[in-house]
Amino acid sequence: MDARAGGQGGGKAADSSPSRPSVRANYHHGDLREALIRAAEELLDEVGPDGLKLREVARRAGVSHAAPAHHFHDLGGLLSEVAADGFERLAAAIAAASEAARAAGRDQLSATGRAYVDFALGHAGLFQLMFRSRTIDMANPRLAAAGDAAFDALRAAAAASRAAPDEGGDGRAHMAALVRLWSLVHGLAFLAIDGRLDEVLRTAGTDLGALTDAVVAPPPGGWPGV
Repeated sequence: MDARAGGQGGGKAADSSPSRPSVRANYHHGDLREALIRAAEELLDEVGPDGLKLREVARRAGVSHAAPAHHFHDLGGLLSEVAADGFERLAAAIAAASEAARAAGRDQLSATGRAYVDFALGHAGLFQLMFRSRTIDMANPRLAAAGDAAFDALRAAAAASRAAPDEGGDGRAHMAALVRLWSLVHGLAFLAIDGRLDEVLRTAGTDLGALTDAVVAPPPGGWPGV
């Protein structure tokens, strides 16, 4: 998964995806790299990707302002690692939701959509960094691999729910189906983060989970071909 568009929003909701404990509760000087990543993620939820400064990350971690350079060189290096961590956790959340739905005989596509949106709202600052920040370097090997892993998790969930044609058949139709699914849940996630769905949900008398189910559900006759 890649992201190049600019912008910023707000909003946060609880989710069941992996999260990091507070940096203050766990920091020790033998784990500076991890402490800086945790501090950066805490600040992302407070100030957003555009407001985050390397000096403030160091202050939050309780180290000198020069300390981050030993591990990350600059702010872009640090945030690329934070974003990679986010993509890895998103992939894990998607895979876990899909597997749990399969085991329970539930709709895996719905579970996948909910996992994606829940992760976005539960980690709004991190999610915006992953997809809206120009500071991160998608050429970073770990970040590129993590983005691919998140897309592969979405691909696997779509295949399991038969939301995409067989990849071995029409490759163009297969990719179009995946991008369609990704666009639906991704757009929904950012509309929710930006507070654009509040009135919609009130008017419809529903919640975000039910709306997600409806958005990813195929229309009668299935999705159109390419």
